Amino acid sequence: RKSLIEVQSLHFVEDINYSNLKPSIFFSKEEEANYKRFLPPYKRYALVNPNSLHFYTPNKDWGFENFQKVIDLTKDEITWIQVGLKSEKLLDGVIDFRGKTPSLRLLAYLVKNAIFTFSNEGMYTHLSAAVDTPSFTVFGGFHPHQISSYNTTIPIVQSSMPECAYCWLKTPCPYPKKLCFEELDIKDIANRLLNFWSRSN
Repeated sequence: RKSLIEVQSLHFVEDINYSNLKPSIFFSKEEEANYKRFLPPYKRYALVNPNSLHFYTPNKDWGFENFQKVIDLTKDEITWIQVGLKSEKLLDGVIDFRGKTPSLRLLAYLVKNAIFTFSNEGMYTHLSAAVDTPSFTVFGGFHPHQISSYNTTIPIVQSSMPECAYCWLKTPCPYPKKLCFEELDIKDIANRLLNFWSRSN
């Protein structure tokens, strides 16, 4: 399996070392001084976004209710902050930061200061990599997880995939349930997050 970065640069003449390629975002001293006042008043927090933008494909979406189950099992120990659009559905047991990051750079600064992020595969995976924050990322069978994994990515993925993976379908999954998510264990995921949180003290 190759990362998307490697696939898109295979035709380059230069010899590229792919071992640690990632996006990067840098903040000026002025930005840091300005953005600090937007940080939540917590020494330690984790960011969650349970929603997935369906205009590209609905098949990366693990399901809002599954994220809620993980939050229910971890909210007594982990300080959860939900980021995203104000119009997106809000989880119970989180601090609501939806719509409070009017720029991508401010959101990136919030991600930079988090213990980790937890989301479906997508923007938060790449944004976390850009600021060197660990990201627990849920991958299904839309595409192999290696395509968008970085050194900061902690993939949440089944050990085996159904025959229909990897589908690349932009239309809804034809099965009643997405088989590529069926083996993911809520309690196991919650324990992984709790262990990481406790070790990061």
